[in-house]
Amino acid sequence: MDILEITSKPALQVRIRSTIRLLHNGIKHIQNAPQGDARADKAACEIVLLIWGLKRNGFFDTEVDSAIQSLLAVTEQRLRSPSIIQGLLWKPARVSMLCMGTALLNGLGRHNDKFDAVAFSAWRKLFLDSSEKSPFQLMEVQWSAKLFGINNPLNDAGQSCLLLRKTCPLLMNAEDGYAFTHSIFYITNFGHSRLPSKINKNDVWEAIESGILWSLLRFDFDLLGEFMLSALYCQMPSTPILHIGLCVLFLTWDENGFVPDRELNLSGASHNGIFYGVYHANLVAALLSSELTVRNINYESETLPLYASKSSRQVLSAELSVKLRGFSSDKCVEHNHRFVSASSLMESILGSSVTENLVAIFGDALLSRVYPDLLIAYGLIYQDIKAILAGAQRSLYRNGISPAMVCAAEWLIMVMEMLNSGQNSELHEIIEIKQLLQSLRISLNDSDDSLVYSTISA
Repeated sequence: MDILEITSKPALQVRIRSTIRLLHNGIKHIQNAPQGDARADKAACEIVLLIWGLKRNGFFDTEVDSAIQSLLAVTEQRLRSPSIIQGLLWKPARVSMLCMGTALLNGLGRHNDKFDAVAFSAWRKLFLDSSEKSPFQLMEVQWSAKLFGINNPLNDAGQSCLLLRKTCPLLMNAEDGYAFTHSIFYITNFGHSRLPSKINKNDVWEAIESGILWSLLRFDFDLLGEFMLSALYCQMPSTPILHIGLCVLFLTWDENGFVPDRELNLSGASHNGIFYGVYHANLVAALLSSELTVRNINYESETLPLYASKSSRQVLSAELSVKLRGFSSDKCVEHNHRFVSASSLMESILGSSVTENLVAIFGDALLSRVYPDLLIAYGLIYQDIKAILAGAQRSLYRNGISPAMVCAAEWLIMVMEMLNSGQNSELHEIIEIKQLLQSLRISLNDSDDSLVYSTISA
């Protein structure tokens, strides 16, 4: 087994087909849910979104076409029900979400002029503006409105969003992760528009790279799929970490027969609970599979690591020069960790079977290249400073500075400042951190500014 086999169009087609069947087998949980059940309404809308995305990519499969039509019939009944109209009447601030399903159904050729007339009437700017929305929710409103044929329901949705700021997903929570990925989805129209020029694409790529590591090491395959989709939608370079994330997702899918969810506990869970626990991660993985069938990604060429941008390195170097003024060290203490290799770390998260297959696909050489970033990410996620120090030190031996290393350096500077503020400047940990950061400062000053990226063609 290799990455070409895993990502071949026949294999991706099988994955999409298996998800359609999983959703079809569980559609009774949506059909039997009481009117007004928000979880069932949300699932119905997301299933239609998947089918809409598949259709945009030209998907058609006679083996599952009847299952798709059955899914559409049940979800249409749900998304154009009297309870949705009651929601439009009494919860008008949620009108964009309540209308997204019917707009997607229209895009699939399932029109209902009477329902749409009612829905159009509910779009009143006064009510939309009466609820506080985060920037990504504003983008969701604008995307839904455009899909439904309504012009400019709200002001500019791009202000103050995560995409306009340099972020580090390695210290995010799940809600922040979804805000980031959904911002990518809406602002690119699910990959059919480019990122606006006001957004620094290098910063976005770096955040996605870290987001893939963060999701993988938290065993969160829902967000892993969303970060992988985000990479495709904003034309991120094809990197070793992106390829590893893709193979981990698909190998884990094969290992379980479905895409698992981090928070799902199968022991004692009802069939209803299991369906709602896994449907979204599988839905995202199916959409990712579909996107991979229509994009030209050269898996055979050597992928280049993603390095932090020149501007990021310059800012970090300047800060280190100030923080370490007057400090010098001849050598840095050797930092080791109980995870002595990338495969040992991955096995602790993914299990032996998936890890063995991953090693068979990529070999130890490529996994060794990302080992420092894996250690850094693990340390920041699981509050293990030894892993951060060991990963950061190993990162210094590489040619370029990775996004994970920048995040580690920022965190270590904060640690150093906090401990110094507490009059602990002579602590052993402070000396070790200063030695490591001094080595990084030297490395930054000696780094090559002519770093290039490989590319994904849409």
